[in-house]
Amino acid sequence: MTQSVKWLGYFLTCTPIVLFTLVTGPVSATDFNLNLDINGDGFENEYLEHGHDFKPLYSEYVSNYNGSDPISYSTMGLGPAYELVRIVFDNLFNDSPIGKGYLSVVNGSNIVLGKKTVKNEWLDLLDENKLFIIVLLPLLALIIINPFIALCYCCFCCCRCRGRCHPCAEKTDSRRRLFCSILLIFLTLGLLIGLLIAFLANKQINRGMSDITTRLERSGEESCAYLQDVSRHINHLLVINYDEMKDHVLEQASEAHKYLLLDLADVSGSSKLAELERILYNMKQASIKMKLVEKLQERLRFIGATLRDGIRGYKRNMIRYYTVLCGMEDCVAALKKSGLLSWDTSKCLHLDLLPNSTVFSETMEKAFEENLYNIPQMGIQQFSAIGEQLRQIMAPMIPPLRDKLMKGTFRIKIEEEHIRKHINKAINEIYMRSRNASKSFDEIHNMFGSNWQLINIIVCLLLLAIIILLITAIVWGMCVRKNNVGYNALLAAILLIFCAFSFITLVGVFYLMVGLVTYLGACQSDSAWTRINMRDCLENETIFEMLKRNNIYNVDDVKGIHILKEYDDDDELSWRGFKDDLSKISFINNEDVTRLNQVLEPLFPYHSNLYTNIMCKQVAVPDLQNTANSQYITGLNIMYGKYNGKPKRMWGGVSGLIFSKQDLLAYAPIEREFITLVDRIQDKLREIDSLILDNSHNFNETIHPMITTIQTSQQYIRENGVEFLDTAGKNVTDSLIGQMDLYLNMVVTESKLRVGRCNPLADKYRGGGDFLCRHLIDPINAFWLGVLLSALLLIPVLFVAHRLLCMYKVYTPPVLHLVSDDACPVCTGLPYVHRPFTLSGGQEAPKLDVKPVVSPKNKKE
Repeated sequence: MTQSVKWLGYFLTCTPIVLFTLVTGPVSATDFNLNLDINGDGFENEYLEHGHDFKPLYSEYVSNYNGSDPISYSTMGLGPAYELVRIVFDNLFNDSPIGKGYLSVVNGSNIVLGKKTVKNEWLDLLDENKLFIIVLLPLLALIIINPFIALCYCCFCCCRCRGRCHPCAEKTDSRRRLFCSILLIFLTLGLLIGLLIAFLANKQINRGMSDITTRLERSGEESCAYLQDVSRHINHLLVINYDEMKDHVLEQASEAHKYLLLDLADVSGSSKLAELERILYNMKQASIKMKLVEKLQERLRFIGATLRDGIRGYKRNMIRYYTVLCGMEDCVAALKKSGLLSWDTSKCLHLDLLPNSTVFSETMEKAFEENLYNIPQMGIQQFSAIGEQLRQIMAPMIPPLRDKLMKGTFRIKIEEEHIRKHINKAINEIYMRSRNASKSFDEIHNMFGSNWQLINIIVCLLLLAIIILLITAIVWGMCVRKNNVGYNALLAAILLIFCAFSFITLVGVFYLMVGLVTYLGACQSDSAWTRINMRDCLENETIFEMLKRNNIYNVDDVKGIHILKEYDDDDELSWRGFKDDLSKISFINNEDVTRLNQVLEPLFPYHSNLYTNIMCKQVAVPDLQNTANSQYITGLNIMYGKYNGKPKRMWGGVSGLIFSKQDLLAYAPIEREFITLVDRIQDKLREIDSLILDNSHNFNETIHPMITTIQTSQQYIRENGVEFLDTAGKNVTDSLIGQMDLYLNMVVTESKLRVGRCNPLADKYRGGGDFLCRHLIDPINAFWLGVLLSALLLIPVLFVAHRLLCMYKVYTPPVLHLVSDDACPVCTGLPYVHRPFTLSGGQEAPKLDVKPVVSPKNKKE
C-alpha cells in the first residue's frame, strides 16, 4: 500500500451509489456499492432511467382552514307557504324591474331599502309592474269602503230580523242554519290556517332579525380566515418551495460531474469494471467458504456411506423375513409394495458425482494471491480520471450559479409581497363587503322594531278574537241553543270584523309591498345581491382567476421573472467543453485477458447447481424412524394373520422384526446429521454464488461477457467519449438552468389549480344569501300571505254570519198576550178555540175580547 487512495462517491438523487475508487494495494470491492445490470446490458443508473431529470421534491402546503358546519333552522311547517310565494313572484315579476328609490346599494355591498320604500311611495313601482295593480287595487278598495259599509250595516241591517213567526218557520230555519253553519265552520278553519301562518311567520321574523346579522358577520370572518390561509399558501409556494428548488439545484450542480460519469458508464458499459473488480476481490472470501464446503463434503460422503450400508443391512433382513420366515404370497406382495428393494439406490446416498471442491478453492485462493483484482482497478483509476476532469469543468459554474439564485431569492420575495398585497387587498374588500352585507336591510329591522312587533301581535290577537267569537257562535247557535249566547257572539264577531278589517288588510298590504321589494332585490337569480356577489369568488373558480377577472392581478406575470435567463450570454453558466484526450484510454489489455483465463480456467465450470443437483435430504419417506415403525407393524399384522396358533413360526418372524427395527433405528441420528450437512453446504454455496457469480450463470458465463463488455466500452470511449461528454454536459447545464422556469411554471399551475379554490367562499355567499331569503324575507312574505288570506276570508264570513244572525237567536214566549178569537195558541199558550162562523150569505166580523191573560207561572199570584 504505497499509493494514495482517493474514493469518488457517486450518488443518485435519493440513493447514494459509490461508483469508482482509486486504490493502493488490495481493496475490498464491498467498500463501494454499484447498482449493476446483472443481465450484462450495462450500468443501471436510476438517474439515467428517468433522463436528465433534476426536478426537486417540493413540500406540499397543508391547509389549516376548517369552515364551520352550516346551521340548519326549522321552517316550522311554512315551507309550502314559502314555495307558493316564490312561485307567484317568479312568474309575475320575472322580468319586472325594481324602480329607483326602492332599493339601493351602499358601499358596494350593502343593500338597503330606498327612500320610497321607507316612505311607502309605491306609485312608481306599480307603474313599472302594472300587473300588480290588478292585485293591489281590490285590496285598497276594500280598505277604503269598509268603514262606509260598516256604518250602513249598523244603521239599517244590524239586529233587524224580518217580522215573521219564527217558531212556525223553525223547520225551514233549521235546514238553513245547518247549511250556513257548516259553511261558516269551513271559513273559520281558513281563518285559523291564516292565523297560524301569520303567527309562525311572525316568530320566524323575530328569529331572523336576531340571527341574520350574526350569521353574515360570521360568514365574513370565515371568509377572512380562508383568504389568509390562501396568503400562507402563496408564501409556501414562493418562499419555501423556492428555497427547496435553490438548494436542490445547487446540490445537483455540485454532483453533476458524477451524473455525467454515470451516464458515460451506462452508455459505454464500462461499469462492468467495478463488477469485475468485485468478483476478483471476493475470491479470498469465496476460497474460505469453499474450503469449509470441502470439509463438509468429506463428512457428508462418510455419513452417506454409513447410511447406505445400514439401509442395505436392513434391506437384507427384511427380504429374509418376507421370503424365508414368512414365505407366503402376501408376504412377497408386501415386500414389493414397501419399496425396500430400491432403498439403497437413492441418489441422496450416492455422492460420488459431487465435484472436486479442492480444485475450486485452490483456484480462488490463487486468483487472490496473484492480485487479479488489480487488473480492473487500474481501469477504474483511468475511468475515475474522467470524472475528476468533469468535476473541474463544473466547479467554476457553482459560485456564480449560487450568487444568481440568492439574488433570485430577493426577487421572488418581492413578487411574493406583491401578490400578498393584492391578496390582502382582496381579503379586506371581501371582508368589508361581507360585513356590509350583514347590514343589508337594516331598515327592515328598524321598521320592524318594537312598534311593528306590537302591530303584528295586535293583528294576530284580532284574528284570534274573531275566530274565538265565531267558534262560540257556532257552538251555542247550532248545538246548545238554550239562550242567545251564539247570537250575541256572532253579532260581536260581525262588529269586530267591520272594525278590524281595514287595519288587518292594510298591514297585510304593507308586508306584501315590503316582501315583494326585498324578494326581487335579494332572492331572485338576477337580484342585486347576486350581482354584488358576482364580484367575489365564483364556484369552481380560484382566487387568482377572481383577481384576474377583476383586473387586480394576473398570476401568469410570475413567468416573467428572469433570474437565470438574463445570464444566457454569460460564459459563467455555460458548458466549457471536455479537453482531455480519451483516444489512448485502456481499461484491460490482451495480456490481462490471457492472465485471467490462465488462472481462472479451473473455476470456469463452477456453479452451485453442480452440488445441489446431486445432494438431497430425503433418505426415506418420511424418515428412518417412522419407516422402521411402519414396517414393524406391517410385518406383525401379516404374521398374526397367517401363523396364528403356530407359536414357533410366529416367534421366529416376530424376533426377526424386532431385531431389524432396532438395527434401523440406530441410524436415525445419522440421518439427521446427514440432512444438517446438506443444509449447511447449500447455504455456503449460495454465499459463494453471491460473491463471484452473476445471476444464474456459471463462472465462465459470468466472467467472459464482462471482459468483452469492458473491451467494447474502452473502444467506445476512445472514439466517441469526448463528443458524448460535451453533448451530455451541455444538456445537464441547460437542465440545471431550466429549473427556474420549471419552478415558475409549477407556481403558476399550482396557483391556478389548487391555491384558493372558491368553492368554500361561494358556498358561504350562497348560504348567506339563502339564509337572508329563507329566514327573513320568506317569513315576511308568509306573514302577509296569512294576514291577507284571513282578511279575504272575512268578507264571506260577514255574509254568512249575517244570514245566521237571526237564525241563531232563540225566541221565548212573551209574558203578556193579546187574546183574541183567532190568537195563535202556540204563541199565547191558550187552548185552541174554533172561530165561530155562520151559514148565511153574510159574514160577521169577529169580536175581539181583549183581556189580560195571566201566564201559568203567575196564575196563583
